[in-house]
Amino acid sequence: MRLQKISEVVKKGFDKVKSFYFYLLCFLLMNSDVVFATNDIEKSKIYTGTEKLIKDAFRAGQILALLVGALVILYLLSKKQIEDEVDSKVTKKRIKGVVIVVIITVLLVEILNSILGYYTDLRLKMDK
Repeated sequence: MRLQKISEVVKKGFDKVKSFYFYLLCFLLMNSDVVFATNDIEKSKIYTGTEKLIKDAFRAGQILALLVGALVILYLLSKKQIEDEVDSKVTKKRIKGVVIVVIITVLLVEILNSILGYYTDLRLKMDK
């Protein structure tokens, strides 16, 4: 009986929160101003900063995937040396899985980098 009462109070609270956010959204949509961008958006600080952020994120993603993968593989190899044969087979499967995940991650970052390179000038330059 008491649990049912608590669930009713929680449900009423969620309903109040939902209605509050709905009214807030309606208020913000009705009072929004229209802003037009200029043609010099490529020279703005937000655009150039976002471009640099994406380049750094791609670079960091590749490096992080390789480092974390190498550390996990080293851990699993050291764990494999102490285990018996039955557990060693499981560890060998985990090592293969980690290698596959690292390869897929690096390939996905490269594919995304190539796709973005066709649409924008965000392609990473390897000589930098």
